[in-house]
Amino acid sequence: MNRQLLIIFLLCYGCTILSAQTSTEWGYPIRPGSPEWERATSLEERLRFYNIPDNLLNTMTTEDLVKTCLNYPELRMIFTRNSLQKGYEFLKREFNGFRELEKRTDAGEHLMIAYSDKEHDDVSKITDGVGRGRFMQSILNIELILSQEPIINNMAKAEQFALKKQAIKSYENVVRLEKYYGTFPLEMPALIMGRLLIIEKETNLALNSQIDNEIIAFLSNPGGFTTDVWSRVYNIAKNDFK
Repeated sequence: MNRQLLIIFLLCYGCTILSAQTSTEWGYPIRPGSPEWERATSLEERLRFYNIPDNLLNTMTTEDLVKTCLNYPELRMIFTRNSLQKGYEFLKREFNGFRELEKRTDAGEHLMIAYSDKEHDDVSKITDGVGRGRFMQSILNIELILSQEPIINNMAKAEQFALKKQAIKSYENVVRLEKYYGTFPLEMPALIMGRLLIIEKETNLALNSQIDNEIIAFLSNPGGFTTDVWSRVYNIAKNDFK
C-alpha cells in the first residue's frame, strides 16, 4: 500500500471510529397527534413507534441511552399494572431501550449520576400539584430502573455501596418530607436496598437471620406490601451500613 492510500485508509478508519462513538438521544419523533400515530389501530402498534432504530441503538452512548429511557413518553404506564415492577416489565417488553440498558455494564454508573442530581427538598419549591407530581415521578422512575437486578448486578462493589448510600438518603428524605411525598415513594428505595442486601448476604452471614420470608417475598414480587416491610428493609440496610 503506497503512502497516499495509507493516509486515506487511516483517515477513513478514524472517521469510522468517531462515527461509531458518536451518539445522540432518541427524540421519539412519532407521537400522539402525528399522522402515523393516528393511523395506528392498536396500543401495541403505537408503542412500537417509540422503539429506537437498531442502527442508533447499537451506537448510542450509555449516557444518551439513560437520558432516552428516562424521557420515554409512556413511563406513566408503570402505574397500569398491579405493581411498579410489573409496570416496568410491561414497558420493557414493549421498548427496546430498557432491554438494551439492562445489558450495558455502565448503566448503573450513569443512572447514579441522574439519581444523585435529584434533591427531594426541591419539591417544596414547586407550587402546582401537577408539577410536584412530575417531579416526584422523576425520582421514582430512576429508582425503579436502578432497582432492577441486571442493573445492580452489573455494578461494581463500590458503585453498589454508593447506590445503597443514596437509597438510604432517599428513604430518609421521603420520611422527612412526608407531607409532600406521602409514604408510597418509600417502596422504591426499599427495593433497591433490599436487592443490594441479597447480594451482600452472600458474604455477610449475619444478614441471613435478618432477611425474613416476608422481605424475600417483597423483593421477588414487589407490590401489596406495607410500610412495615419497607421500614424493616431500611433498618437492616442502615445498621449494616454503619
